[in-house]
Amino acid sequence: MNNITTVKNIGRGVRLTETAVTEIIASLSETFDHKERGAVAEAVHVWACGDGERPAVKTGKKGAQVTTDYGTGHDTLVRAVKRALSVGGDKPVALRATLSGEGGGSVTINRDDNPDLYDALVAMITGDADEIADAA
Repeated sequence: MNNITTVKNIGRGVRLTETAVTEIIASLSETFDHKERGAVAEAVHVWACGDGERPAVKTGKKGAQVTTDYGTGHDTLVRAVKRALSVGGDKPVALRATLSGEGGGSVTINRDDNPDLYDALVAMITGDADEIADAA
């Protein structure tokens, strides 16, 4: 049995997804809030259909619905766009220490509060012995 066509179609689908995600993101306004519920799904629909009629995402009776090919593609694009929009955000770096035993507990260590302690702990975590000696 030869499945070359299937494999090529899957590869084509991955490439199409990457291209579509780039186009969808480029079509978003500067004020677009991707964290708003349903915003990315709506953006994918608008990109795909424009002002035209939207194909069904699911068909069948309630409880026995089946996702259409459009619905599968839509869901895939929504996940890919969300993933692309969440990458590279200004997520602050956090260093957390946890104590097990002796009552336990945890603390977040901010670099600004105690740079020497922060640097020493990061050096220990990354295993850089030279940095540990310098920080001490």
